[in-house]
Order: sequence, then structure tokens, then C-alpha cells
Amino acid sequence: MPNGSGLTTIRLAGKAVKTDVERLGKKHDDVIIDVGGQDTVAQRAAMLIADVYIAPFKPSSFDLWAIEDTDALVVDAKGFNENLKAICILNMADSSGKDNVEAAEIVSGMTNLVFQSTPLGNRKAFRNAASGGLSVVELKPRDEKAISEIEALYNSIYLV
Repeated sequence: MPNGSGLTTIRLAGKAVKTDVERLGKKHDDVIIDVGGQDTVAQRAAMLIADVYIAPFKPSSFDLWAIEDTDALVVDAKGFNENLKAICILNMADSSGKDNVEAAEIVSGMTNLVFQSTPLGNRKAFRNAASGGLSVVELKPRDEKAISEIEALYNSIYLV
């Protein structure tokens, strides 16, 4: 359904992800699929048709264990989608301490997910923007650190 921003947003589940996203891809330059972090039919379907798969993770034991499972899923997906670019990014990064560095070291050793050193901090601006249906670039007042982080992520995906 079109919203006020000129974007089309829809909700899909399961196998419909593959067929409906392929249809949307004929009308749009970019289609972004948010499938959550669990191993689901929707996640696997998205991996089969995606150009870029982004796996965000927090600097926590639970997320690091889950990202290892995601790394293994990418092997299966690349068997069907050999052009898949699979990356992982540190999300909700801590403002201090060594957990970010330790998490980055662990994921840098992944076989199939490529770690992008473009962390997104645990910033209130991201939550405030999302609750208003905005990106941090649109949010007022501006949070220059959040904007810088999201622009670095964008550049690592689209300008490579």
C-alpha cells in the first residue's frame, strides 16, 4: 500500500515473500525486506532472491550465537543464489567498553557473512525515528552521530 512518502509497504509471510518481492522488483529499484532474526521460511525466501542480505547483531552472547546460525544459513542460500552478498553489521553498539570490539572480532572470522565495520549505536534517535515512521535523516531535531552512522552503512551497501 502506498504511504505518504511515495514508498510502497506491504506485509508478507512465508513463501509469498519470494513471489511478491519478485513482482515488486519489476516496479521498484530497491525492495527492502525485514524478516526478523529467526530462521523462518520468510528469511530463507528472502535470501534466495536478495542481492544483499544484512544481518544486524548486538554485542551480546545471544546475538553472537544466533549470527553463527545465520552464517550457516547463508551457505544454503548461496547454493540457490550464487550472487548473494551477505553482510553483518553491529547494531545497538555500546557507547563504551570492549564488547563491540570483541563481537567484531568474532564475526570477522565468519565464513559466509562479511563483517561491515559500520556500527549503528544504541541511540534514542533510531527509536524515535522508527516510532514516527521516519529515518534518522528526517528526524527533527537532528542527531548528527546517528545520521553519520546510517550514511556510512548506506555507503557500504550501495557504493561498493
